[in-house]
Amino acid sequence: MKLLTISRILPLLLSTSRASGLAGTEVQRKAKSAKKSSSSESARITGDLQVLRDFDFRQGYAPESLILDSHDNAYISMSLHGEVIKVTPDGAMFTLARLPMGECMRPYLPTPFDGSGATELPFDINFPLGGLMFGMDIDDDNFLYVSLLACNEGMPNPTNPNENSGWYKIDTVTGYYSQVAQTPYPDRGTREECCPNACDFSAFGDTRQLTFPELFNGVEIVGDYLYSTNSQYGEIWRVPKDGGNPELFFTDPILHRPRDLDIPCDEVGPNGIQYMNGAFFVANSLVRQMVKIDLATNEDGDLEGVGASVYVDFGAYKIDEFAIDEEGRVWCADNGGNILVGYPDGSSEIVLDSTTLTSEGGYLDRPTSVAFGRTDANKRTLYIANSAMPLLAPGLPGYSALLTVEVNTQEYQAESNKKAKSGKLAKTQRERHLKSTKGSKSTKGSKSSKGSESVPDIGLVEHLAYFSNPAFDKRGFTRKYPTSVIIDSEDNVYMAMNGAAEIVKRMPDGTITTVISGLPLNTMEECAAVQAENGFPFPLANLSPMSLTFGDDENTMYALVNICDEADLRNGVYKIDLAAGIFELVTGIPREDGRGLAAGIPDIWNGVDFHNGNLYITNSFYSDVWCAPADGSADATLWSDDPLVTIYPATEGANGILYHEGYMYISNSGAGNIIKLGMPAGDACGTATSAAVHASIGVGCDEFVFAQDGTIFCGSFSSGVYRWREGEEQGTAVLGWTTSFLM
Repeated sequence: MKLLTISRILPLLLSTSRASGLAGTEVQRKAKSAKKSSSSESARITGDLQVLRDFDFRQGYAPESLILDSHDNAYISMSLHGEVIKVTPDGAMFTLARLPMGECMRPYLPTPFDGSGATELPFDINFPLGGLMFGMDIDDDNFLYVSLLACNEGMPNPTNPNENSGWYKIDTVTGYYSQVAQTPYPDRGTREECCPNACDFSAFGDTRQLTFPELFNGVEIVGDYLYSTNSQYGEIWRVPKDGGNPELFFTDPILHRPRDLDIPCDEVGPNGIQYMNGAFFVANSLVRQMVKIDLATNEDGDLEGVGASVYVDFGAYKIDEFAIDEEGRVWCADNGGNILVGYPDGSSEIVLDSTTLTSEGGYLDRPTSVAFGRTDANKRTLYIANSAMPLLAPGLPGYSALLTVEVNTQEYQAESNKKAKSGKLAKTQRERHLKSTKGSKSTKGSKSSKGSESVPDIGLVEHLAYFSNPAFDKRGFTRKYPTSVIIDSEDNVYMAMNGAAEIVKRMPDGTITTVISGLPLNTMEECAAVQAENGFPFPLANLSPMSLTFGDDENTMYALVNICDEADLRNGVYKIDLAAGIFELVTGIPREDGRGLAAGIPDIWNGVDFHNGNLYITNSFYSDVWCAPADGSADATLWSDDPLVTIYPATEGANGILYHEGYMYISNSGAGNIIKLGMPAGDACGTATSAAVHASIGVGCDEFVFAQDGTIFCGSFSSGVYRWREGEEQGTAVLGWTTSFLM
């Protein structure tokens, strides 16, 4: 209960199709194999292919677009999920945002993809199929921009456009998003007029002859505008990045879908888009060409396209998204399983293919996007998004992953007034959210926060430690669920590993060690037996350890253990000697007759804090507070059952507890309030002398901290991180529920 959660349509219309090119078309007849550049400055792979993070296509994780921030956090649009995933430099993954894609697609394909004649996928689908998420870009202020094709009944040709389709802006700090603009739907006429060789969608139960949906794919931010490619109609549109009306920016026959060719409907045209040196570069997947669009500034000081030409013809290789290096070479993801490099002289070559294996057995599998690292340490690292999407090339879904490889070049450095992606990002993000996140150290023996002289909101979210559920992570990390965190004066972070019966320590240099192990813990089978025997309406958990607090010094810690059988005499608060690595039970779990097991609702002892030689303990389901001497000289006694504290029965009542400036504060999760309790005089436990609502957060809070100016930050296990200031009627969310953190 200290878990803090701030937490193509199968790519029919994606940048898709077969690795062998367009059989039977003029494009195929014109195609030539990628040739090695005649340039003396050839691109080279200088290191081994590595796996940064692996995914599972069967869970819907099919990467589409990839972008990095200035700290080399990778953001990946998951085309089938409508999710933007963040992967940290050490491989930790969580969902940053989940956009309103919807669910409406059926789990089978319109045409066979494996030669068997079957139209159903030869594996189980256990994720919702909906629309598609496409390209992304990031601006100087660390906002992401992404294109979404939301589903609607009748997809891929919806009866009515879905208003959720369009472009979205996502804050990479909070995970909050907003729609920049809806997808425009100009009058295109009938499908026969615009696309005379459109293919049959009868496998989808759709016999209507409507126009193709507007499919906006690549995204590029230049100045104050978002530019996006329309893959079906060979256009580039733009919209003010902070919101406004989309407008057609540029079109040219070189981008159009040829009208006289028998082109499969799942082939798309203009795809990835990048800006460099006064020009747009667009990957035209349909004809396997990189197109350069020259730009000029008109009399109003606005950009306009003035012409288009072929920069590189990649022959049979269907390029998707790409990155431009400092020499003007384009590093392209080829859906067939290659990484290609196109040179300014028009030549090209394959620099990496699917036969190259990582040390973990990974390989290139239908990559869709590449990006260069941004930090000094990784600027010559190429990041590669493996989609493993069946329709991108023949074969079953294989290795969906984020890969890296060292190369002999780095990202093109854009003009500062157009695309300044380097150096500025970290500063502007911190300025936007928090000028200074560091203040005085925590008070010894307290869980108070490290405050700041001025505490506005929240600073840059940085990854400190990774703990994973092995059912989700194929690399087999131990199952650990951090539920409570305290920090000593040396910035060592101690975390209660709920369910693992451990306490771990993260040192400032990033080293993580287990300082305590072997706390009481039952098996899940034992917990299930207790649930069945007592008729509890929900499963019982091993809350071991549940909450932590320091004692009189930072070598002494107290940990609350509440395993599923409350009759187990091992339940209670344990005193821990950190230097010796030993622990002992100092007070058992208090209980009153007629409740708990006897009443059919278990006691859930949740939070603990130390003050003046005593331990204060909250009971979440019966919503009261108990007190016991920390030396174990007496049993725990009821300290407060004030009506402001007590909501009985409650799914979650008294929760986090913290002493601060003469008062004991508790979070009443059921009421959404922070309650202020008066302390009696003297050293004895006594009883609380007063109770008042100190802060109305508006959501159920778990543990919380005070900043130096009295601002409260609390973690809501269902909604995010909230901030409350004196005088505010309600708390404000500062980290969104879509971002997953463990406290």
